[in-house]
Amino acid sequence: MHLLTLLFWSEIIPTRNLFRTQSAWCTGCYEEWRLAKQVIYKPLLWTINSVKVCPLHKIYLCLQCPHCQQELPLLSWRSPPDYCSKCGGWLGMNLPVKSSSELTDCSTLSKEELHSQTWIVEVIGELISSILSFNSPPAKEEIAKSLSLVINAVTNGNIAEFARLMGIPKNTLWMWQTGKALPVLDILLKICYRLEISLLDLLKPEQLAAKSFTKISHKTIRRSPTLRASPKLFDANQIQDTLLAILASNNQPPLTMEEVATGLGYNRRTIFSHFPDLCRAISAKYRGYGKACHTEKIQQSCREVKQIVLKLHNQGEYPSEARVSEIMTHPGYLRYKQVRAALNETRREIGV
Repeated sequence: MHLLTLLFWSEIIPTRNLFRTQSAWCTGCYEEWRLAKQVIYKPLLWTINSVKVCPLHKIYLCLQCPHCQQELPLLSWRSPPDYCSKCGGWLGMNLPVKSSSELTDCSTLSKEELHSQTWIVEVIGELISSILSFNSPPAKEEIAKSLSLVINAVTNGNIAEFARLMGIPKNTLWMWQTGKALPVLDILLKICYRLEISLLDLLKPEQLAAKSFTKISHKTIRRSPTLRASPKLFDANQIQDTLLAILASNNQPPLTMEEVATGLGYNRRTIFSHFPDLCRAISAKYRGYGKACHTEKIQQSCREVKQIVLKLHNQGEYPSEARVSEIMTHPGYLRYKQVRAALNETRREIGV
């Protein structure tokens, strides 16, 4: 199992900012796996911070449940990976049968961003799959040797110039080159991408020495000068009228304060500084709606559990917790005490 992790690289890749603290997933992958009746799981790549995009479907990894808009933990109790552990909602696309090409969406991805993210996924995948080609884990001194080699090759040993080209503080680069510290994975990938080498090349100084570096890749980040936009006038009367109208509206679901601010074209904090009470009321209205929906879903799960227990009993099958959870529409709700109480109460009523 350790070959399916990054433990092999623990001596040379710091854990700082390496993994996400919350779940990320590709809605397109979940949808395709479900339609193909394949095993649904969370790939190791999705837990790595540097991976932002699914290279297969060319869409950003999802970071929030599309139903309750909450971030999800990496591990959750009795919750399938493709269902929200908080509201029980399906995390896939919920689309009709489509091919991979029809699921792609490049509208929010620039060509350069898509290229760099595809490259990152390939390089990290190569890193994971190449473990068997090493007799032992590389020593952390290998990174320092490799950096010295590329600095000498690219800028004739000029650390300051190399740091400028890479967009890295000079003192930080010096610490890495002398072996006093280790760069995080994001920085290693940044250097490799601009030098057009793989991460494995950087981890093997003996192979890196044979490479030639004639120039820095043109894929360096260029910041184009932009004119500062004139500040937008704050129409307090119009904003107040809009907030009051939103508060009085019966639209379902109600808007969040973030959505309200986006619609008005102002920063949420700016609006709050002028109308704190109205903003709190709008937020409270949204939270109240969310709690009401959550309560209703729990009640629905309680009713569903009772029906499942009775059905299994009538079929001569013992309504165990595991069997009931297999049949439930949203098995994640079995973790709530009200739903578990409904299960136990129904079993007592039928004498099992």
